[in-house]
Amino acid sequence: MRWRDIWSNVEAYNTEQVIEQQLKSVINLAGIESLNKAVIAYEPVWAIGTGITASPEQAQDVHTFIREGLAKQNSNVANQVIILYGGALKAVMHLSYLLCQILMVV
Repeated sequence: MRWRDIWSNVEAYNTEQVIEQQLKSVINLAGIESLNKAVIAYEPVWAIGTGITASPEQAQDVHTFIREGLAKQNSNVANQVIILYGGALKAVMHLSYLLCQILMVV
């Protein structure tokens, strides 16, 4: 995917559609149960190497979207999977991320 295509997804708020497509590909290939003990690390493609960091709210929204999507197929898998923000953090944002529930392993 070219940078211009990736950025157009960000601008068009297609984050959920892109993630849904990526998860479907993995689930179709390996099955939903393959994610039972998985760790999913999310980092926006537009943030990689740009110095732009997703806000804690953006990351939490994506984590919620991922977990709810998995729960539609298998609630046990959704409850077991660990979802992390995999991107770099700016020093001033560390506390904000730590206060979000996304970093808590349920």
